[in-house]
Amino acid sequence: MNYLILLLVVAQTPVVRIQAVERGSVSSWGTGTCVASTSESLVITASHVVKDGHEFKINGQTAKLVSADRLWDLAALVVPTRLPVANIGTTRPAIGDLLTVCGYGSGNYREAKGQVLQYVSPGNGIDDILIMGAKARNGDSGGPIFDNHGILVAVLFGSTEYSHGSCCVQVRKFIAGLNIDPRLKQQALRKSYVIYGGK
Repeated sequence: MNYLILLLVVAQTPVVRIQAVERGSVSSWGTGTCVASTSESLVITASHVVKDGHEFKINGQTAKLVSADRLWDLAALVVPTRLPVANIGTTRPAIGDLLTVCGYGSGNYREAKGQVLQYVSPGNGIDDILIMGAKARNGDSGGPIFDNHGILVAVLFGSTEYSHGSCCVQVRKFIAGLNIDPRLKQQALRKSYVIYGGK
């Protein structure tokens, strides 16, 4: 995919490319999802994407790291521009549901589909890590896992032969605790779907 096509894809989707500039001007790359936008935009990604960075860019524009949660591998950034927005689900997908994981990898946007296989816990007894039957790539980390309605149901943090992500329940809890513009928080947490009734 050439640079112009990549820019067009980035401009039309809430899925964004994240650059974390580390010591010695080395960069690591990841993916994120815009979940709210006013005069600025709130982007959710994985905390390991940004953990060693001291400068951050979203689609090439300077962004600010707001917060990170290492347990659920989530991070929030704000970028001073308007981006397309994805809705966040309020209920976990069922085992067997077909989902799509998206990311930019080493630069090429890709989607991969797979079914929900199971839920596991990060060690705290809460089974809100989703495992789906699709393999992600390096650089896809932090990207969205969407249901068949285009709703964000998990944030990708790892992949072996399967993809692993923190489900939307934890994403909502993370956003609820952020110190950001209340308008961004309200928009991100709007409840358009059935409220999750689990733990």
